[in-house]
Amino acid sequence: MSTPLGQADEALRQIQASPSYAQQILLTTAAILRIQASRPLHPRVLDIAVGFGADAIVGELPTAVQLDALDKARAALPPVDDTVTHGEYALNLDSIAKTVGWRPNRTRSWTSPRPSRRAPPTGTPRRDTGRPTRSWP
Repeated sequence: MSTPLGQADEALRQIQASPSYAQQILLTTAAILRIQASRPLHPRVLDIAVGFGADAIVGELPTAVQLDALDKARAALPPVDDTVTHGEYALNLDSIAKTVGWRPNRTRSWTSPRPSRRAPPTGTPRRDTGRPTRSWP
């Protein structure tokens, strides 16, 4: 008999094992490029293929999720060389897709506080409130 906690653990394992949206976008883009594998790759063709891949994977999701996945996928794209073909670039995307996506941070527990990503405020405190004169960078 499975317990609710056991079911939750299994669901979490399945989520962690499934590819991220960015990985799925890269793999779909690679599949699109393979359609005409022998043609030389042009940056505009790559943009179109990534757009179609993103639309197929995250087109029905909220805008914030779409943009996050697309940003991660585009950040992982290698530069386009004039001599590379669609098929060669697709092979690159397949290998890159394995490294993109969510990876749990095993050095920090879920209960420890997150480190601040913002720089501390700068400037001298104002006399009336004691707050810095300049805002966060």
